Amino acid sequence: MKPLLAVLKRIRKPTVNASHQRCLSSCASSGLLTLPIRDEALFVGSSRELVQRLRSQVEVRTGFLTEEEEGAFLGELEPGLKKKRYEFDHWDDAIHGFRETERVRWGPKCEEVLNRVRSVAFPEGSPLLGPVHILDLDKTGYIKPHIDSVKFCGSTIAGLSLLSDSIMRLVKEDATNEWLDLLLPRRSLYILRDQARFNFTHQILKDDESVFNGQRVPRLRRISEPAQLLKMGSEIKVGPMRVLVTGGSGLVGKAIEHVLHQEGGKLEGEEWIFISSKDADLVDVDQTRAVFEKYRPTHVIHLAAKVGGLYLHMKENLHFLRANIKINDNVLQTAHEMGVTKVVSCLSSCIFPDKTTYPINETMIHNGSPHSSNFGYSYAKRMIDVQNRAYFQQYGHHYTAVIPTNVFGPYDNFNIENGHVLSALMNKTYKAKKEGTAVNVCGSGAPRRQFIYSLDLGRLIIWALREYEEIEPIILSVGEEDEISIKDAMDLITKALDFKGKIDFDTTLSDGQMKKTASNAKLRRYLPNFPFTPLKDGIKMTCDWFEANYDIART
Repeated sequence: MKPLLAVLKRIRKPTVNASHQRCLSSCASSGLLTLPIRDEALFVGSSRELVQRLRSQVEVRTGFLTEEEEGAFLGELEPGLKKKRYEFDHWDDAIHGFRETERVRWGPKCEEVLNRVRSVAFPEGSPLLGPVHILDLDKTGYIKPHIDSVKFCGSTIAGLSLLSDSIMRLVKEDATNEWLDLLLPRRSLYILRDQARFNFTHQILKDDESVFNGQRVPRLRRISEPAQLLKMGSEIKVGPMRVLVTGGSGLVGKAIEHVLHQEGGKLEGEEWIFISSKDADLVDVDQTRAVFEKYRPTHVIHLAAKVGGLYLHMKENLHFLRANIKINDNVLQTAHEMGVTKVVSCLSSCIFPDKTTYPINETMIHNGSPHSSNFGYSYAKRMIDVQNRAYFQQYGHHYTAVIPTNVFGPYDNFNIENGHVLSALMNKTYKAKKEGTAVNVCGSGAPRRQFIYSLDLGRLIIWALREYEEIEPIILSVGEEDEISIKDAMDLITKALDFKGKIDFDTTLSDGQMKKTASNAKLRRYLPNFPFTPLKDGIKMTCDWFEANYDIART
């Protein structure tokens, strides 16, 4: 007890000390950015030596933001947080009684505060971290002792404390008799660095344990809101965004990777991980959990699926139904269990009803049965939308979906039997040109489709991950006026490959769904000027890629 008492003698009663409280209040209301607090009124530890050792690694800056700035954060956060429920279990059991979310874009006032956080907390020249993690603790909520992964969170953690005073306790991981309590006044900034960051667990004490230097520090704060009293404590952390892309080696995954690395689409502070079936069989729940454990994503783009061409689907509808239901359920449930902030899943235009009015929009997905040719795959994909809504209703999770129309581009599956329609036709035409034979096209060529170039889709999915806030899905497609028949698309392929031979349409084979015209009106409300690649140009670029990469293409 002597070391503790020696430290306590140097402490001048925090929060309850009138002069100290007046100082904190005046600093906060003045709008001035305070210097790092060196007054030990905010620190108490198991020994004088420990306090001194950690002083360069722990900071609490009182009055870091004003009451007006705090209000700006609440104004931006409350509409989304109100839709979420407080949760009382966490994937690693570290948090109790919480709601959480992440944001990338903020209004000017909030962005100004976050820039101040970055400037004082992180070394000059270090990459700016992307998303801001918001953790909203109920009055009864608390954070248990834990150490955030250095690999994923870096060697510095900076957090803003909103709406309530609280106490953070650091305990040395391998010597639990060494501890440091930090008083975090409302509207303060705390910073943990180096050893304090990764050799000490940190926790936010429960309300009934919230005592600092013998003084009660109640966690309850009341903020006047229209028609209600808001009772909660909130914490904002700036941290990295780790995006796990399932199906990352396929057509769309490769397109996203191209946009990020070849077009400069990757933002500072983002980490992107692309996985394929070689990394994990997502049909297997244990392998799914293992790959999530390995990478600890904050966000997921779910592209992985068991897919095939029209005729394979017609033969194996049950197989496609069961495999895709397992994949989707494993990914979404594991994301839930591990606290993933946002999931964007990729659906397909085949989910649309077969018998319907056109154009189809996002509200019509479930208005009738899909086409019988691939009903297994279609129903499995529809269920993602059902699951997204259920996860939001029960847990407040931000899981959503995009619905592209027919996709084509480099790295597609060009297999004649199992590939997508344009890619399979490109391969057929390429071989017919080499062999001097006719091209046999399955069906009449009359069905009409909207084709989207894979790089366009990649750009739009990245936008959806960062910007699209709705749970309801969104169609990603060219306009209705760009719909084209298979016969006309075949003409563009023959020109791109300079094929002069004969084309035969085998009308004894099924055409599949004759049309599934989709409206992109919702997308255009968000992105009215998004420039789609003209179909002729996209087909030419894909044919050129296929010819140049024939040896590695999936054929």
